[in-house]
Amino acid sequence: THQFYRPLLMMHKRHANRGFTLVEVMAALAIFALISVGLSIVLSSISDTQKKVAEHSDALRDLQRSLWLISMDMNQLVRRDVRKANDNRSPAFIADDRDYLVVFTRQGLRNPLLQSRSDLERVAYSIGQAPDRAGDQNEEKQDKQRRKKEKHLLRHSWPALDQKDNTKETVQVLFRDVDDIELEFLNEKGDWKSDWPDKKMDEKEHIRTLPVAIKLRIKTDRYGELERIFQAGNV
Repeated sequence: THQFYRPLLMMHKRHANRGFTLVEVMAALAIFALISVGLSIVLSSISDTQKKVAEHSDALRDLQRSLWLISMDMNQLVRRDVRKANDNRSPAFIADDRDYLVVFTRQGLRNPLLQSRSDLERVAYSIGQAPDRAGDQNEEKQDKQRRKKEKHLLRHSWPALDQKDNTKETVQVLFRDVDDIELEFLNEKGDWKSDWPDKKMDEKEHIRTLPVAIKLRIKTDRYGELERIFQAGNV
């Protein structure tokens, strides 16, 4: 009996001591490579999804901030005309200016340092390029062509109402990549007007009328078409 099982035991021992063949190693490497590629694709997809979610979240936050700021501007309008650098008067609210979409006076300028100054502020909206960013000259040259095509909704503000030539201006971006923008103004008769004041005036005339409401319509690639109606302050 022992002699019968001896050849089987020797054969099992030889198989137990045998290593992997080249074909087996190549097959294992191929399977490992396929698994690695699959994992890489899954991880890349997760990373891209997280990035898109973060970008969408940032865009939504910027949208809410911009609409909130516009709403605060419109709700705090005041009947305060201003004196320009050439000593002419400018209406409290004007929407037929060649340089800006709309220019107005608002109250509520923050004063955290409790300085001796007014809480009124002159504000304007325009379409144009973003303010110059800090960077080296090479970067600015590379961005020059791209920046020429920029079309953003900008907010301009001046702490002094009766401005001089050296009055400091602050510019911030409200909406980026604007395709189109429309402003309409509701008068006391219930009519929507595209210009304000809706009558021609003399440069030295003091006009302090304000619209009852302001309709803003913006078209952008990111947000599509947005329309908001803001109740204007009437102080």
